[in-house]
Amino acid sequence: MSTTQSTNNQHEDLAIIGVACRFPGHSNDLESFWANLNNGNDCVIDTPKDRWNAEYFVDADKENPGKIKTTRCGFVDSVYEFDYEAFGINKKEAENMDPQQKILLELTLQTFEDARVQYQGSKTGVYVGIGQAEQLELTTSDLESINAYSVTGSALSIASNRISYVFDLRGPSLSVDTACSSAMTAMHMGVQAIRNGECDQAIIAGVNLLMSPSVMIQFSKLGVMSQDGKCKSFSDAADGYVRSEGCGVVLLKPLTKALRDHNHVYAVVKGTALNQDGHQTPSLTLPSGDAQGECFAAACVDAKIDPKDVYFAELHATGTKVGDPVEANSVGKLFGEGRSGKVVDGVVPTEKDILRVGGVKTHVGHLECASYMAGLLKCIAMIQHETLVPNLYCGEGWKLNPSIHFDE
Repeated sequence: MSTTQSTNNQHEDLAIIGVACRFPGHSNDLESFWANLNNGNDCVIDTPKDRWNAEYFVDADKENPGKIKTTRCGFVDSVYEFDYEAFGINKKEAENMDPQQKILLELTLQTFEDARVQYQGSKTGVYVGIGQAEQLELTTSDLESINAYSVTGSALSIASNRISYVFDLRGPSLSVDTACSSAMTAMHMGVQAIRNGECDQAIIAGVNLLMSPSVMIQFSKLGVMSQDGKCKSFSDAADGYVRSEGCGVVLLKPLTKALRDHNHVYAVVKGTALNQDGHQTPSLTLPSGDAQGECFAAACVDAKIDPKDVYFAELHATGTKVGDPVEANSVGKLFGEGRSGKVVDGVVPTEKDILRVGGVKTHVGHLECASYMAGLLKCIAMIQHETLVPNLYCGEGWKLNPSIHFDE
């Protein structure tokens, strides 16, 4: 692609033309996910017996070695079921595949079918947010059981590469691990790749499965887990986040081409941005409000939108006393400036006077590397139904976090 072509496409709007998901609460498609959100369902449950013996590991005292603070997480259906023959994979290889690779293949196929596009041999990029390597831990604990398929079955890099191989996709293929922002980073990279001419369309995905208690133990020791298994974003009762699993996949294509080809457009991606806190925080795990504000502002510039034209923001909102205020206040500082959500001299505020915020984790927990996909698909569902859904655990009977300056 020439430099001129790349420059012309630099700020092109992109369309989401295909979607698929598997989230907690039997949310195996966008409509069932929407039903859980719209009905105010908390989809977090006790740990199933086929994962690990939660009763053995649970202990409210985080100082006790090898113990977990809570039995409750968000789990999805059909982790162990997989029609390997449908994807041209032999039984032995399938037995050694990380379930994350399997669910990605299944949902990628559903996404292509939903979009009704030709994909074989196409210049389609694949960008997968993934970080948990619990399958590697499980399959290599017995050294004598390692075989020829062990490395490709458990390597995170193969999660994206296998999608490209199975579906014969010729664009870039990357697995992205930036922790909780992995899928969001995958979206940014996919957007940039299309705009730069590296691919014509892109599969954007995020996946996170809970297959072992080891990471649960680690986060319990870190002290970030909710005691009662409820993610109480924006609430004064917030006491930590709830681990969850799931997978979301979308297909991205230039908006002009999507309209030309009469694709169904679920939503439009106008801009993205990435940055890092650097040394602006006293701890590696603490967020920086200034850095977040700078990133939000950069996204608005890339999207060519005025922050005052934004009337809803889906936040990360993990349900922690420290993290929620940092993020919410930085969002309010940029997007809420100059608005008045109150009745003044009898004048009722308009939609543009109010900035609404939400967090999907109150419904499904924190999907970690796939958390962006849950928030994105929530927004897509709200757009489709022209309805905003309320958060759980911060309405009537719940006190809001006093460190969040909602009035401002």
